[in-house]
Amino acid sequence: GDDRTRRWQVTQIIDDPAGNHDWQIRAEVDLDASDELGELALRVVSFGRVD
Repeated sequence: GDDRTRRWQVTQIIDDPAGNHDWQIRAEVDLDASDELGELALRVVSFGRVD
């Protein structure tokens, strides 16, 4: 990829019924692609337990 691409690294903590909040989704938003497409360009990087 192009190192000059504007990107956001995002993390979403999963709100589970027990309230443990020990799972997360990590993703990357490509801001340039989102601008070009007119919609969110998101790639999930991982889904797993919070360390």
